[in-house]
Amino acid sequence: MSISKFIFIASLAVTTLLGGARAESIKPVVVELFTSQGCYSCPAAEKFLGQLKRARGDAVIALEFHVDYWNDLVWGSAGNWEDVHSKPEYTERQRRYSAVRLQGRRGVYTPQMVIGGRYAAVGSSARTVENYIDQLQREPAPLTVRIVFQENSLQVEIDGQVQEGAAVWLANYDLKHTTEVTGGENHGKTLDNYNVVTDLRKIGTWQNGRVQLTVPGVVLDDNQGCAVFVQEERLGQILGAEKCPSG
Repeated sequence: MSISKFIFIASLAVTTLLGGARAESIKPVVVELFTSQGCYSCPAAEKFLGQLKRARGDAVIALEFHVDYWNDLVWGSAGNWEDVHSKPEYTERQRRYSAVRLQGRRGVYTPQMVIGGRYAAVGSSARTVENYIDQLQREPAPLTVRIVFQENSLQVEIDGQVQEGAAVWLANYDLKHTTEVTGGENHGKTLDNYNVVTDLRKIGTWQNGRVQLTVPGVVLDDNQGCAVFVQEERLGQILGAEKCPSG
């Protein structure tokens, strides 16, 4: 064997091994922030979510869910503020989490972060949230999720083994919004929101082994992203997740 051919094969082997190690080291953890533009203590958590998004990259899937129970609360002469991103179904999702045996600070409050469907914390408690993320990433992933775009369709492949079936969710989100708030507790503030969920829908179920799903009509603009995650039914542990390629 020539020296040049040996070097090429050795380099290819090292690249393959490093690529495999990199793929195994990145276990995306879904972090859900339940928040409201009408909540005085929420901007700090929203800022932290943006920091997580930038610092952790593909290792964290940050999702910002705006609840609606702050919309009618009157703050003195500033009145109320109706969060334009809020939806009652996100409030319902948070309330369903309150019935799950999450570890950490449970309940229905803002700002609240739910990490991996297993832990809950005050959304601005950076050290606590980071510790939960690190703990989940040290554990082996029950399954893998792979996503590709093909002709305006999302092709999703899920592979792994667990004891029970799970729901497959698609979250569409806007990457960033800036809002000048003129009412409520945050009146006079300019708020930045990151990965604001605009739509969350169940796209299938997964039992065991390898399954492929096709989601037609998925097109992302410059300020949009999406992610797929597989979660135990009744809002249990998130077993696997992946961002859409352009998200």
